[in-house]
Amino acid sequence: MNTRLYVFIIPIFNIVPAYAAESMSNRGAHHARARKSSGTKIKRKTMSDMTYEEMKVVKNKRIAENNWEAALAYLERMLKNCNNVAEMAEILLDMADVLFSMTSYDKASKIYQEFVHLYPGHEKREYALYRAIVCSSNCILSAERDQTKTEETIKLANEFLEHSALFVTYRDAVEAVRTQCYQTLALQDIHVCLFYLKRGSVDAARKRFDYITKTWQPYLSAFAEDVAYIAKMLTLDNSLEQVAHIETSNEQKLNMSDRF
Repeated sequence: MNTRLYVFIIPIFNIVPAYAAESMSNRGAHHARARKSSGTKIKRKTMSDMTYEEMKVVKNKRIAENNWEAALAYLERMLKNCNNVAEMAEILLDMADVLFSMTSYDKASKIYQEFVHLYPGHEKREYALYRAIVCSSNCILSAERDQTKTEETIKLANEFLEHSALFVTYRDAVEAVRTQCYQTLALQDIHVCLFYLKRGSVDAARKRFDYITKTWQPYLSAFAEDVAYIAKMLTLDNSLEQVAHIETSNEQKLNMSDRF
């Protein structure tokens, strides 16, 4: 009796481990397949693999994240693949806005201007031209340096204000920028006049001062003290010795780097 029971029980104990091993093997294979399948699903497309619409979606996400460099990369790729005129206009404007956010004002200004000239009837033309003016004004150097950007900004502002009957949203802001540009040019001439006084070139200083008062009169209120000082200097005797004495006694006052 004991022997039979013993013989009967042994196979049962032998079967259970085999079944468990097989079950564990199956579960492992299942998990491996699941991992492999999951890895395939999360594989990300590169930009070159994306359709135009897919790039557009990702571009918008990058802009929302303020990831400007990534957004610009997608916009540049989209521009190459775009055949729709209306879409191209939006891409250009997005590119300019992204560059503006990156403080790449010179590049942004050029793209805004390109948009204005390519799409003269576009509803966002006023906005684009205004942004071009703001970008250009942000590139202006200090008064004693080259004023090419100041002249360019004035030209853009004049172009905008020629349409002041239609362009009303940013009109006041553009007029303020143009006034600041004129003041910068006036200040540059004041620098030159002060330089002539320091050198003792009284005649040259007087000619420059006459030009200043005739050309920049509406913009000189901001520099009333300087204008009055130059006028006082020019009423004195023209001898180089006296001007040199004035320069010595007023060295700090006439020093451009300290004054402006």
